[in-house]
Amino acid sequence: MKNKKFLLLGLLLTAAIFLVGCTEAPKPAPTDAPVVTDAPSAVEEAVEEAKEAAEEVKEATEEAVEEAKDTVEGVVADAKEAIEELKNKVLAALEKKEPIELTLEELAHFNGKDGMRAFVAVDGIIYDMTDSPAWKDGEHNGNLAGKDLTKEIKEDSPHGIGKLENVVEVGKIKE
Repeated sequence: MKNKKFLLLGLLLTAAIFLVGCTEAPKPAPTDAPVVTDAPSAVEEAVEEAKEAAEEVKEATEEAVEEAKDTVEGVVADAKEAIEELKNKVLAALEKKEPIELTLEELAHFNGKDGMRAFVAVDGIIYDMTDSPAWKDGEHNGNLAGKDLTKEIKEDSPHGIGKLENVVEVGKIKE
């Protein structure tokens, strides 16, 4: 529907421009009599049609923008709802001391921010860093919670995986 409107408006604009470019005053008659021409009225008409077409394009664009905003707002609301459901599911499992399974995409939400727990994965195991003073606000020495930090902890960390013995293992990464 929108594409048809834009196509129609484009055709109207093209026709208006073509009409403006094609209209020329009639050649003067070989007599000395004054020549009457309607070229100015054709130009005025084409300009008016172009203005109307431009207004229609503007209105169609505004409608499309509003529809896009509504769509984005709906998608954002759905995403927030899904994240809240995931959070509640994980919290319920933790409360029951049941192991959880998360994809890396799901793990990313548990970054220690906005009331979320701070989880990190190492070698496919998920650890809860929320209560660790070293992981305040989901961050520790430039590493962020919500990620697989296998390389960072095993290769770059001065203490290696030894410190993981002090935090709670809550589940594993789902493939």
